[in-house]
Amino acid sequence: MAWIAEQVKRIPHIKAYVDDNASFDVVGDVLYYEPYRCYFPTKQTHLLHLWNKLNIPHAEKKQINGPIVPFVGFDVNPNAMTISINNEHRANLFEKVASFAKPGKRHTLWEFQSLAGYINWPFAVYPLLKPCLSAMYAKMSGKLLSLAPIRVNNAICGEPQWFLKHAHLSNRIFLLNTVAWDPMTDLHNTSVCYVDACMGGMAFWYPELRLGYQCRVPAGYTVPIFYWEAVAVPCAMIAPDSNSLPRLVVYTDNQNTVDIWHSLKASAPYNATLICAITSLIGHGTDTCVLHIPGIENLVADALSHFNNALAL
Repeated sequence: MAWIAEQVKRIPHIKAYVDDNASFDVVGDVLYYEPYRCYFPTKQTHLLHLWNKLNIPHAEKKQINGPIVPFVGFDVNPNAMTISINNEHRANLFEKVASFAKPGKRHTLWEFQSLAGYINWPFAVYPLLKPCLSAMYAKMSGKLLSLAPIRVNNAICGEPQWFLKHAHLSNRIFLLNTVAWDPMTDLHNTSVCYVDACMGGMAFWYPELRLGYQCRVPAGYTVPIFYWEAVAVPCAMIAPDSNSLPRLVVYTDNQNTVDIWHSLKASAPYNATLICAITSLIGHGTDTCVLHIPGIENLVADALSHFNNALAL
C-alpha cells in the first residue's frame, strides 16, 4: 500500500510500520476530508482517499496529526527532531526486563522470544543498547520447543542488566540529528582516528593531533587476528583524546569490525568489546561512526601496530 501511495499516487515521504503509516507536512498545508468533516494534513487526506479507492477500512479516531505524534508507542517530534518514550511504557519495559534477568530462573523459549521482541522495540530510543540481546539470542539458537524451559545464566543476566542501567540513566529521548550526521562530509566538532592491529600489537593515531598510541598483544593467546582488530577499535574509543569532541570517526581496514559497529550485533567474545566501548561513549555523550579504509591507506596505524615507529614518523 505504501508503494502504491508513493510510486503511483505520488504522495511523497510515506513511511510504513506494519499497519501504521506516517508522514509530515508544513503547518497550514491541509485539505478538507468530507467523510470525517475535518481538515487533515494534505498527504494524510490524499492517503485516506487512496484507502477509500482500494476499499481499505479506517477509523476517524486513528487519524492523528499534530506537532507531537504518538507512533508505535513513541512520541515523535519532527520539529525538535526527537523520538521519546513515555513514563508508562518505560516502567513496563523495565519491570519485565528486571523480572526476567535473574540467575537460575527458568523461562520457556516462548518467553525468551517474547522478551527479546519487547526489548527490540525501544531500540528506536536506545539504539546503542542493542548488544544487550547477544547472549539471549545465543541461548535460543537451535531451540524449537516453545514451551521447553531454558535456564537464565549469568551472561544472559549481565547484558539485560547493562541495558537497564543505561536506560534508567537515559533521558528517554533519541536525537534524530545523530542519524542525519554524515561523517564523510561533516567533520565539524569531530575527532578522526585510524586504528590497526596485528598478531603482535594494536595501535591508533590522530592525524590532526599527530598523536599515536600502541600496545603489544599479550603472548600466548590463540585467537584470530580479527579479535585484536575488534579490540583495537574500543581501545581507541575509550581513549580521552577520542572523547574530547562531540563526534568521533574511527577508520579501520577490517571490514568485519566495521560490520559489527554498523549492526551493533556480535557473538561472544566480540560483544563484550561492544559493550565496553558503548559504555564509554554513552558516558561521554560521543556520537561515533566506524568506517572502512583500505589497508594500503592505513599505513601509519599499521606501522605503529608493528612497532615500526621510524616508518610511522
